[in-house]
Amino acid sequence: MVRITKGAGLAAVKEGQKVVLECNVTGSRPVQIAWVRDNVILQKRNYMENTSYVIHNVGFGDEGIYTCKATNFEGEDEYQIRLVIEKCRL
Repeated sequence: MVRITKGAGLAAVKEGQKVVLECNVTGSRPVQIAWVRDNVILQKRNYMENTSYVIHNVGFGDEGIYTCKATNFEGEDEYQIRLVIEKCRL
């Protein structure tokens, strides 16, 4: 079995900052991790240690729903995170 520990499902960050979207995966190896947004694979790799997805210098175009998909020979699981970008105040 492969399982993703579900968190709050929401990440809010100010425009221009760095955001790290976390996806905590457990399961029998090998596990394939894919980060997806709007049906486009953003990142795909075999699970070693780090399953997070990093966006540097976020902008309003980065706002939306990000899905972490974990798959192994026993099954699959997924977790969605909504990314909200807040306007910087001067």
